[in-house]
Amino acid sequence: MGISGENITPAGLCNYDREVENEILEINYREGKTFCKLVRTREITEPNLWFEKVWKDYIEDNSEGC
Repeated sequence: MGISGENITPAGLCNYDREVENEILEINYREGKTFCKLVRTREITEPNLWFEKVWKDYIEDNSEGC
């Protein structure tokens, strides 16, 4: 069985350019019942690397002749 379709790259990965690829199936189980709904995906935010920035500044300020 081969993979075909215009939204598939040669590596077999999606291009994420179809509307359905902007949603995720959310499944909840409450009180013995299963609930399913499509939910819009959220953007992944830039990581807050505050510790790495502070540590870099500390090392740079406290290094002697390196």
